[in-house]
Amino acid sequence: MRLNNTLKTHTQLYITFTHDLANITYQKYIAVTKVSYTKNLVGDNFFINNTGISNQKIGTFTDEVITVTMPAYYQANGNKLQIQIYYNSEYVGTLKDYVLSSDGSALSFQLKYCGTYLIYVSDLAGNNQWFKDAKYYTIYVLNNVVYKLNGEYGVSNSIFNTNVSLSFDETQSLFTRQEVSGSNYKQFIAITATLNGKPYTPTRVSDTYVFSSYGTYIVNLSGILNNDTEHPIVTTVKFSILNQNEAKIAHEYIGLNGYEVVSIKKNSIDITDEIRSKLNMLTLNSFAISGGINSVGGNGHYTITVKVLHDNIVPEQYFSYNVWINNETDALILCSIKEGDSTTKNIEIQLNLYQIYSKIGDCVVRINGNQFITINSTTASTNTVYTYQLTENRRYNVTLETNSGNTLLSFVVTKVEPLNTVAIIVIVVVSLVVIGLSTTFILLRKKMRIR
Repeated sequence: MRLNNTLKTHTQLYITFTHDLANITYQKYIAVTKVSYTKNLVGDNFFINNTGISNQKIGTFTDEVITVTMPAYYQANGNKLQIQIYYNSEYVGTLKDYVLSSDGSALSFQLKYCGTYLIYVSDLAGNNQWFKDAKYYTIYVLNNVVYKLNGEYGVSNSIFNTNVSLSFDETQSLFTRQEVSGSNYKQFIAITATLNGKPYTPTRVSDTYVFSSYGTYIVNLSGILNNDTEHPIVTTVKFSILNQNEAKIAHEYIGLNGYEVVSIKKNSIDITDEIRSKLNMLTLNSFAISGGINSVGGNGHYTITVKVLHDNIVPEQYFSYNVWINNETDALILCSIKEGDSTTKNIEIQLNLYQIYSKIGDCVVRINGNQFITINSTTASTNTVYTYQLTENRRYNVTLETNSGNTLLSFVVTKVEPLNTVAIIVIVVVSLVVIGLSTTFILLRKKMRIR
């Protein structure tokens, strides 16, 4: 409500309400307070980590926790200050989670997560706080490196089914550029990565890094602010890329604090409540599903959605991924001889790529460690039995492996060179000699007994 300047401070308006049916009169008293127009609601009492920021509009901070303090009201106690926040360009809303001082004259709140915060301050009378020439105060919280995964602000321990591109937002420009050895460019953020514990080099396109192999990545990011080489900002990023076209016997998800599995769909049917009931959990922070009739979940194609709740200021985030569960992995590779046997003839192996793909998904047949047949949606499009011949004289170790390296089937057979005529004659002569010696030995033993 806006009032003209003729009203005095704490003017009271008397309004009478009449209830016609009962002829009863009610009286209400409304106190209206007039405050002066201003663009400086907080005066000199806007502090960040106990440091005043008067006449500023931007601040960069690296503390683990950023505490913002300001007046709780302007002039009159009832004229409360309202704080609206944007986080990484997303509107959060009006701040509700704050702490009042013991006398109620000041309020404070904390910012814990790295990113860019825009703080708008206004009062109930319609006054807006100006920070120099801006209607908001910009706070860069850089206690970690701000990064994006596939264009979205990163969530640690997230899971993807596609290639992952890691990039940075505008806060990268606040870091000091560093020379890169052996390259003709400089970079803001240094990056090292491992895949399943082994060193991995992502593909770099400008300031974006692309990760394309299946597995779990741990990526270390390091940047320097204000040339402070002794105190670099270091952030560890962890995420996984899961092949949704590769069947797994089981899948386990373990969430961090603030992570909740909000949806589990099996073959497009929501079974979240069913999983909660089986695991006796009201809130799913972690779960395990496996194939089989009496197991949790069972065979099928799953879509998992996880909600990440940071705090009451930073907006919640979501990520979804797909996983295929199937314990019927008895895909057959028929061989012309038994496992472990040898033969002088060519060895034949028979397999139905379509059958194998329908049970296992993307996989490969290897012989002695070398890739022999690739099985995927393209090569396994026809329901046909193929026959392959192993013609060289050697030992063959035949394996069926998933793309992630799991061995589902393995056997060894050997093709040996047939014996020539001379070798056969020698073997026959040796056999006759052995038989003759054995006969002589038996006869001698009989004569000895007779004597």
